[in-house]
Order: sequence, then C-alpha cells, then structure tokens
Amino acid sequence: LGAAPSNLPLGNCRLLVVPAVTTPTVVSDRRGAAATPLPIPNDAGLLGGRLYGQYVVIDPNGAFNNTAAFSDGLMVKIGR
Repeated sequence: LGAAPSNLPLGNCRLLVVPAVTTPTVVSDRRGAAATPLPIPNDAGLLGGRLYGQYVVIDPNGAFNNTAAFSDGLMVKIGR
C-alpha cells in the first residue's frame, strides 16, 4: 500500500505503487482470488484521501524472473 502511484519497470513487470506499508501475507484461493481487510478510521481528515495498492504473487511462471507476478494497480478514494 502507498500514498502515491508509481510506474517503475521491474523486469517484465511494473511496480505501480510507491510502497509505504506492506500488508501481511495472504493465501489466494484456487481461483487466485485473495482479500486483504483494511480498516479505515472514522476520521474526517481522511476524506478525499487516496490509497494505492498492488499485489505481488509468488508464481513460478511469473513475468518477474519466473518467480512472481504483479497485479494491476488499484486506487481507492476515501469518502465521497
């Protein structure tokens, strides 16, 4: 997770987030779906803020040196 987008090439992949925080490791289901809960405090100062996210997945056939694959990026705007 990060507070800013990026577009950094890493091998055949692109890192689309300036990482600020890493989330705990999660395991995907057999379809490759996973979820990472992210509680957001009830703080009016966060309204309009944006978070950027991207998963990196261990994948023996992945585009990143045959060790990992990167998901598409995600931008979340908090509030209205």
